[in-house]
Amino acid sequence: MGESSVEWSVDIDLGIDTSQRKERVAEAAEDLLDLLADTDADAAAVVSVGGSSVGVRLSVRSKSAAAAVKAAVTRVERAAAEAGLHHSGARRVEAATAEWLDAALAEPSMPVLVGTSEVAALLGVTRQRVSELARAGHFPSPLAILASGPVWMETAIARFVESWDRAPGRRPIADRAKTPAAERIAPKSVARVRPKHRTST
Repeated sequence: MGESSVEWSVDIDLGIDTSQRKERVAEAAEDLLDLLADTDADAAAVVSVGGSSVGVRLSVRSKSAAAAVKAAVTRVERAAAEAGLHHSGARRVEAATAEWLDAALAEPSMPVLVGTSEVAALLGVTRQRVSELARAGHFPSPLAILASGPVWMETAIARFVESWDRAPGRRPIADRAKTPAAERIAPKSVARVRPKHRTST
């Protein structure tokens, strides 16, 4: 059985001559979008105009990335010529499966930030110890210092943990918590007092 085709999202940047009037380039870009939609009504297309390029994103069904790129570039260049868009050819071409693109867009674009409490939990130390480490000089610099305290990127703390040479001494909080309370509390000395005997008169 032959390999089945999948849907690819192809991004193409066409280089344009900056001496062209912006209005004419914008009109040609609109015509390009209309032509691409007419060519394949089922394939979504997006056209954007930048300073020295026209960007095109369209969907192509193909068995491989190379075949998808070839088909997309051919389709775009033919439509650009018909729209009267003068360009110098494709300067950048990228292809990704629609499934991968959807997953990438679903990922958070902002990094995960952690404060002193979260860092203390990651390191298994107290908040006070985190402040001491932060002043030591080899600790990651905070991304920002807010009124509530410093915040770090979680990835920076994770890298620090991998290379952190924990000084010998007290065990991590998580380990100490497993120790029975009776063993964590030092026994107190108990003074025994002998009761006084009353003497009868």
